[in-house]
Amino acid sequence: MKKILLSMVAFAFVLGLSAQNLVTNPGLEEWTDDTTPVGFAKAENITKTDVMVHTGTYAAMHTSDESTKDLQQDVAGIAAGTEYTISYWYYDNDVEARSRIWAYWLDADGNYLDDDADVLRPDTYSENVDEWMQWSASLIAPPTATQFRFEVRVYKEETIFGGSVYYDDFAITGGGISPEPTNYPTDFAAASAGLQINLSWVDAVGEQLPSAYLILAAIPGAELPNVEDGTPIADDTDFSDGVGALNVAFGAETAAFANLASGVEYHFEIYPYTNGGDNIDYKNDGYAPEASATTSDIEVLSFTDFNDLAWGDWTPYSVIGDLGWSISETYGIDNSPCAKATGYSGGNEENEDWLISKAFNSNTTSNMSIEFFTAQNYTGPALELYVSTDYDGTSDPNGFAWTMLDFTPSAGSWEWTNSGIVSLSAYSADAMYLAFKFMSTADESATWELDNITVMGMGSTGIQDIEKSSVSIYPNPANDQINIRCQSNVEVNIYSLTGQKVISTIVPQGTSTVNIENLQGGVYMIETITEGSQTRSTSKLIVK
Repeated sequence: MKKILLSMVAFAFVLGLSAQNLVTNPGLEEWTDDTTPVGFAKAENITKTDVMVHTGTYAAMHTSDESTKDLQQDVAGIAAGTEYTISYWYYDNDVEARSRIWAYWLDADGNYLDDDADVLRPDTYSENVDEWMQWSASLIAPPTATQFRFEVRVYKEETIFGGSVYYDDFAITGGGISPEPTNYPTDFAAASAGLQINLSWVDAVGEQLPSAYLILAAIPGAELPNVEDGTPIADDTDFSDGVGALNVAFGAETAAFANLASGVEYHFEIYPYTNGGDNIDYKNDGYAPEASATTSDIEVLSFTDFNDLAWGDWTPYSVIGDLGWSISETYGIDNSPCAKATGYSGGNEENEDWLISKAFNSNTTSNMSIEFFTAQNYTGPALELYVSTDYDGTSDPNGFAWTMLDFTPSAGSWEWTNSGIVSLSAYSADAMYLAFKFMSTADESATWELDNITVMGMGSTGIQDIEKSSVSIYPNPANDQINIRCQSNVEVNIYSLTGQKVISTIVPQGTSTVNIENLQGGVYMIETITEGSQTRSTSKLIVK
């Protein structure tokens, strides 16, 4: 559980620290030249100074400009599950500049982790005070962290720039190896919510508390991996092999697996642990708590994650302005691509931009709903979600009737937030459209990001089981091949859970065999379309 110490402390002498400081050149005493402190990969608008210094001989002067300027160092040697105290000193008494920390935990590949966003990327800035002040926070490194991006930024004050903020004495201290957790958590439970399963528990107690938990998940027929000390298991939400995993910090007491297969039972186990990397120490004696839940038997009508850098089932439509919707390659969930809308380009601009879905036939599909994730930052109008039953699919959306729908938005600081399942069951049309509406003004503009949009529903009589229709498919689960028995020629399409068509073939009347040996184990959706009648059936296929 994170322990936050945000202190604005007047100038004081520095106490000796027993723990090693992981920051290179923490006191800014070494410089490559007068603008580049040793060890800092990014030093924008930085100048060496010996006039305004906290301790030692030198400090860094950071001068504001029209755009944000950074001082940044990636700090190695972070051990997941270990508590670190992160701090630096700053002096800001200039009306033409303001500053704040803007830092991240990083994994071994340098990917940003969202943990502790409210502390490491705050909404507040430094204030003008004629004293050296300290920013400090004690945080537990998240489960997959191996590095820390220590970054401070300087900004202009409103429209004024050219002022300076000073920095000195950066520090990241902590470390040590903890013994195995004393106990398992209690009251471990799983509950289905559409195609998502929510997990909850009560934190473990005892002499040695965990630093985090490993949650393992598996579908029927798949085996969970062995949990061994010294061998971390990374997050895995791709169930193509039948198993998944999440690492969750101590204190959270909740987790969720989303975008799962419909009508499938998932089994979960939870293991507390201390430390990280080669020193990870799981509690794996006795019996780990277990829970199971089955996802709703619904069909994924559309899933768009923008990972192929394409709009998928969505189309951007600009009403006002030159900015609006684009695809960002790296800022989505798990640092994957996502849709992004902003009205800021060197200044705020007026924009109205829509992202509109393809048409859905809600007369033949019942219990429709939409679920997605948003992240946002800065101040500006909120992102809005709409539904229309009279939109023509191509024109300016303002000429048609739209109803705004409620969802749970991101609260800011780029925190990815699940929308919740938004019901569409009240709207019926042969062509129903959904839309996200982004707006900004000349005075303010938030930036919104959007990812993993899932539209779900059931056929008017529910999803047909193929075994009960004129097409029979067996065995299921299957290994290397499936048998298909049909009364007419049938088109067979097999899709991964992300919507990728992995097999497409025509099966003649009678009984035929389809080779699936190249498919990885996991859950797939199999669709059959009967020749002539165009009768369409959809069901899940489990590949061992």
